Amino acid sequence: MPQLDHLNDNTELVTFSIGGNDVEFGKFYLECLAGFELLPWNTCSGDGKVDDSLTDSFNRLSGFAATDDRLEKIVPFGTLYGDVVERAPYSTRVVVGYPQFFPETGADTTFRCKLIKRVDQAYFYARSRELIDNVIAPAASQNGFPGR
Repeated sequence: MPQLDHLNDNTELVTFSIGGNDVEFGKFYLECLAGFELLPWNTCSGDGKVDDSLTDSFNRLSGFAATDDRLEKIVPFGTLYGDVVERAPYSTRVVVGYPQFFPETGADTTFRCKLIKRVDQAYFYARSRELIDNVIAPAASQNGFPGR
């Protein structure tokens, strides 16, 4: 990551908001907006193509081996945070949460918000909470990054 090249012994503060781009949330949002998912009886949350891919990405971020070429570019958070500690050992390090794009139960604006069905909004809320609680927070804590 080019940002890491700017860290050194004199760095005083490092803040992170990281995660969604690594797991390609944008790609999965688009998947929910495209094709058969627009039909009223289909949900993105039940689509293995989305669910399995997100799980694979979360596992890679947690430090497991990549299961396909798409995941090779993902740097596990523990590795990334460890690199920050090594490059800026005297800095204050803080990891901030990941934004929630929808309320926990989804927004009811005639069953869709930003063209995503309410059930899928709730699904993305739950998956982003999973990213924060099960991937980002543990890796941050293990590397001395307090959460905010």
